Amino acid sequence: MKLGLRREGGDVVIYREKWGALALGVVLGAFLTGFAVWFYSMGARDAPMLFVVPFCLAFGGAGLAILARLPIDARRWFAEDGAVTLRAGASGVDVAPLPGADPKQFPWSAVAEIALVRTLKSVESDETNYNWNALVVFLQSREAAGASWFELAKLGLGRTAEGRVYLLVSYPRKQAEETEAALRAVAPPAVKVSRYKTVIADHKKRLDHYEAD
Repeated sequence: MKLGLRREGGDVVIYREKWGALALGVVLGAFLTGFAVWFYSMGARDAPMLFVVPFCLAFGGAGLAILARLPIDARRWFAEDGAVTLRAGASGVDVAPLPGADPKQFPWSAVAEIALVRTLKSVESDETNYNWNALVVFLQSREAAGASWFELAKLGLGRTAEGRVYLLVSYPRKQAEETEAALRAVAPPAVKVSRYKTVIADHKKRLDHYEAD
């Protein structure tokens, strides 16, 4: 889905193209709802209903909720000329990783670093995950002190191998330098704005590795 960068007054805005956001909403809502129906039809044959029903309700409910609010979201995306994923201004940063999600608001005092990462690699015990063109908002350590992985997941937050808590979105691939400069212009001096070629969070070794771009 195409991403764009623009300035609105004194704010820096990263957004998803409105038609692409609408298509993603339709596909995601239909997939979750269809998956719930398929899983119920398959699971009803063998699996206990005590497991099948809650699982299907969770997926089906999420899919129907996305489809139900899509007309409202679509009107906002067309009015704003795109689905805003990140807005950085004088007061802080608003982040909405997925189209239609309510933005999470962080004052600058809660932000430690904003990093533009070409390749973000997370090494887990049983798999390795990659994200490309990742914009990572690292929070101050006090913002999630003592929170479990489940509590972080509910808030849409992740934790690196060395314990840094972050929120992840994407930036326009061909506008990395422009995005970095725009964010540096609005972020206070205490907030680091960086660009990395590779960041590796190795949870097996409990080490993070940063390679500058």
